[in-house]
Amino acid sequence: MKSAIFNFIKRNQHLLLAAVVIVALSFVLQFRYLREFPLYIHAWAQADWYSLSIGYVDNGMDFAHPLTMLYNKQDDGLWGSPITSADFPIHEYIVALLMKILGNTSPWVFRCYTLLISMIGLLFLYKLTHLLTDDPIKSLLVTIMVTTVPSYTYYASGFIPTIPALSCAFVGLWGYLSYVKKKKRVYFAVGFAFLTLAAMIRMPQIVLLMAVCGFELLRIIRKETQLRGNILIIAISFACYLGVFLWNIHLKNLYDSMFLGKLRPPENMEDVQFVYQNIQERWMFHYFQRIQHWMVAVVLAVTVIYSLIIQIRKRKNHTTTSATNEAEPLRKSLSLWWLLAIYILGELAYCGSMLLQYSDHDYYFLDSLFFSIIFLFILALAALPRIQGHIASVVGLLLLIGLTIPMTQEALNMQQLRRDPNDRALLCYNNFHQSDKWLDSMGVSRDAKIVALFAYPKSSAFIQMKRRGYIVLNTDEKMVRKALAADYDYIVIENDIYRNEFDGNRYVLCYLDPIATNGRITLCQISKEQTADSPEAFFELAQSRGR
Repeated sequence: MKSAIFNFIKRNQHLLLAAVVIVALSFVLQFRYLREFPLYIHAWAQADWYSLSIGYVDNGMDFAHPLTMLYNKQDDGLWGSPITSADFPIHEYIVALLMKILGNTSPWVFRCYTLLISMIGLLFLYKLTHLLTDDPIKSLLVTIMVTTVPSYTYYASGFIPTIPALSCAFVGLWGYLSYVKKKKRVYFAVGFAFLTLAAMIRMPQIVLLMAVCGFELLRIIRKETQLRGNILIIAISFACYLGVFLWNIHLKNLYDSMFLGKLRPPENMEDVQFVYQNIQERWMFHYFQRIQHWMVAVVLAVTVIYSLIIQIRKRKNHTTTSATNEAEPLRKSLSLWWLLAIYILGELAYCGSMLLQYSDHDYYFLDSLFFSIIFLFILALAALPRIQGHIASVVGLLLLIGLTIPMTQEALNMQQLRRDPNDRALLCYNNFHQSDKWLDSMGVSRDAKIVALFAYPKSSAFIQMKRRGYIVLNTDEKMVRKALAADYDYIVIENDIYRNEFDGNRYVLCYLDPIATNGRITLCQISKEQTADSPEAFFELAQSRGR
């Protein structure tokens, strides 16, 4: 038994080292934030996805009907059902199962699960890189680089399904390229299963699935492989994706959706320029750190120069063999640069169709161009000589350590920088903290429908109140009056929002009839007559009634 364990460790020591590095880096970068509520950058989207898991706990784990904390707004401006369409929410469902088992719906359950999936994905990214480079140091470099990319680091223990989808994509591409190299159909099945799962979880990942299909078609045309043996796997893959897609359309038609379900291309060149400038100003060094920009640029430049030298030598020596393709069976078949070219073209097309989203949503980059750039970096490293020999290995390891330290420090700095102490979502969180217990003490049923007036982000207030309801963000008088004509039991407003918005929104705030206040939020009903002519009068009335 001991001998078998020793042999396993010896055979997989580089993989075990990678696992230790991934876990250690993830712990350093994420431990401080594992209990954090969805706040700060993109708190809106993160709270919406978090609410799906809570919804599954509440709806008896009915996977086919994702439930949120909000009633969806219908075309007539009023609200319908809290059921929503959502890209295949399997991870939110698994989180809900964990919440059921643990009897706890706190954010740490979701964050720990996402972080675990992230670490598994990074391990397969290491395996993918090692498959192509046969070099542990290069593979660790790629893995550490991705782990410390600021936007990846921020979402690696978050709530948006971007990271789980990316992790599935890492596994899927590893599986497919293992099939290309080892010719075993089980790898093809694994590859397509995870590529399909990635696409179902996060729609932009369909680009990678289609790129792999296009590359496989080229291989079939070149007679490197046959369609016959894999047609069933491909058919099942597309049937699964189509089934999820059609079910989402069905849910959207019945209940609407709280998630974006349409393309957002630019309307003119001004839009393109605006998005580009905004990305440069806001996200450029969130997509990759400055040092990582240089790393990619230098490696690409060295690869081009090295490849040109090899080609010149080949011509002079009249040989068709190079040092790089003797050790790499994949080089003898259709070049993986074709796969990369198809992949990048597909991602550019997707970026064009969704360009307006990139202005404010950094995770769209993770959904699209991010993996194609990482794949480019991997192929460039694979084209360079393998690090061999004691001296070269020591130098390579020292260089790796020298790059890891500043990348990790910068990732930590960016983690802190992305958490603004004046963030509106943080203010909302503080205002609604433990509001569920206060509402319980006021006799407000858990089934009561509540209107949260001018609360931001949408789902956060209801997650904390542990009650469902309607959100009114728009301050337009017509929209607010229409919203308040719906069926609801209570109105809740944050006290500081009431004070700040009083002068501009007297048409509704003067007619809120306070029931009680806890000093941070006020429970109200609507009155036909004016109840207060100033915030001071309103809160005095609320305090007197709440005693």
